[in-house]
Amino acid sequence: MWARPELDRYCDDGGRAYFVRSVPSATYDGSGGPSGFGCEARFTGTLVEVGGADPPCGAVDVVGQTFCCPPSLLAPSAPASGNGPTCRQILYDYLEEQGVDPRVKNPELAGAKGPSFDASTSVLARGNLIDQCDVDPHAVVEVCAAVRNGAAQGVSVCVQPSDAGAAQCIARAVRALGFPKRERMDFTETAFDPRGKR
Repeated sequence: MWARPELDRYCDDGGRAYFVRSVPSATYDGSGGPSGFGCEARFTGTLVEVGGADPPCGAVDVVGQTFCCPPSLLAPSAPASGNGPTCRQILYDYLEEQGVDPRVKNPELAGAKGPSFDASTSVLARGNLIDQCDVDPHAVVEVCAAVRNGAAQGVSVCVQPSDAGAAQCIARAVRALGFPKRERMDFTETAFDPRGKR
């Protein structure tokens, strides 16, 4: 399980939102299920139930559900964000700004309300992003940026094998980049893999 701080606002009494895997993992989950932690399902059938989580680095295509849990539950580590909001935190801020409640099943995201995806990938794909951060040449780097009005408002970076210092360096570098100026929110993701070009 891992924390979803972008959804804490939807939990009552200071609770915190967590994504819980359907199949427990010794790497990410403690013993016992969600009820053992005092968690309650609050997002069943909604936009935020499964999609859009910022998982721990290395957790890919994980099936599970989002719960509200007691505030005392400790959060596993999250992707590096360069001392600012993550991509997913900005996504839910943007949806609320557009009048979309992420807790509603099948919300309308038509026209200008919906964010665009991959509009700024060419900016992120510049290899100097990782060259300046002393990244292991065998590491895989995944970067997400939530971009609006020419700047990255949300950033999430994973480096595998794990390297928190390099991940934070890359996240800060992404925040310093200039992007095309658009009023609409753009979400863009790219990966640097030692098997491909950087």
